[in-house]
Amino acid sequence: MKTAQRILLLLVFLVAPAGLVPAEDEVIARQLPPAVAINPGAGGGDQMWVTVRLATGEELPFIVDTGSPVTFIDKSLKPKLGKCLDRGTLWMWGVKQTTSVYAAPKIYLGNVPLLTDTNILTYDFKKLSSELGHPVRGILGTDCLKHYCVQMDFAARQMRFLDPARMDAAGLGKAYPLVYSSIGQDNTNLFRTFIRHGSLPGGEGTNLMVDTGLDIDCAMAPGFLQRQTQHPEPGGVKKLGGTMWYFGSGTWDGEVYTNLMIKEAGSAVAGEGANVLGLRFLARHLVTFDFPHHTLYLQRQSAVPPPTDRYLAKDALLKSLVIQDGKLPVNINASLNADLKTESLPWRFRWFGGTMAVKMDGEADVSHYTVRRHLWHGPWQVKRAWQTGPDGKTVADFKIH
Repeated sequence: MKTAQRILLLLVFLVAPAGLVPAEDEVIARQLPPAVAINPGAGGGDQMWVTVRLATGEELPFIVDTGSPVTFIDKSLKPKLGKCLDRGTLWMWGVKQTTSVYAAPKIYLGNVPLLTDTNILTYDFKKLSSELGHPVRGILGTDCLKHYCVQMDFAARQMRFLDPARMDAAGLGKAYPLVYSSIGQDNTNLFRTFIRHGSLPGGEGTNLMVDTGLDIDCAMAPGFLQRQTQHPEPGGVKKLGGTMWYFGSGTWDGEVYTNLMIKEAGSAVAGEGANVLGLRFLARHLVTFDFPHHTLYLQRQSAVPPPTDRYLAKDALLKSLVIQDGKLPVNINASLNADLKTESLPWRFRWFGGTMAVKMDGEADVSHYTVRRHLWHGPWQVKRAWQTGPDGKTVADFKIH
């Protein structure tokens, strides 16, 4: 999976979609959905999704995204949505697409219809589904979530809807006032969730977007990130490529967290000077978004990611693939098929494969593998393995049996 998934949202319409209103005009849902299961990989390097249902009975996996101001549905469902109300363009995950506006259909969790905006937008989720290794048919955005008190329990793998008038706030952890803002949006009617707080790891700034659609720990404004890399906390810091960094540890609100994945915030569209708190960090807590009372509660459960975290698993797998002393690791294909699972790919091999390079700290040579499979759900096979020296020239080419 790419180092970080994030919705890059820029909408341009002939008529801006109606129904998105400031926080003070919210309607609080009276009928609460039942608790629903969230996917096992949520917060461990994967997106978080739940299964919703249309009035037709069709079940659809939707990403839960507090960083998206609107709700989306897959464009393949347009024939079921009625008359198109408008068209526009958007940028999402770095891809420009045409989007259409329809009257929002009834979307259910269990037998309870969710409150949403009056309109819904379409998007082609085919590419994202292939990259995630799991079908995605929509996104539940802030226009829906703001009507509820939503609790995300990553240890129990459940998303719950609490009664904001009856819940015990004292047992939910630290409270942070939530602010709805159009920072980073061309359309001032599009709102996302922020808290007034510094970023990870001990970073500056006061605008911190809380984004369950960002699958890493944090995204930081480039200037803030550069200063943090120059003065890291214990555990060190390492650039992983592109705009992604690994921090051994970092402090947030007086608490130390380890194994942090952080990138530049440009792709998070948080707005100038704004930073982003992502799902991998949130998943270390019991998280409660009390949208009706504009409060986020975080009750820390762990300083570290879960043992199943995809980024840590990738690191362990890479270490097992290093070519040492001129010898290939034993049982390469068996190792790959044990760890390269479709639902949590460490690399963006698309559907059928690609080439990866492995280099461990202190090693001069780089190990390379070309990996393929004949079917998207078939077994992985190493087709070629070779090693290059510091000058980039091949020093060894290995025969694959």
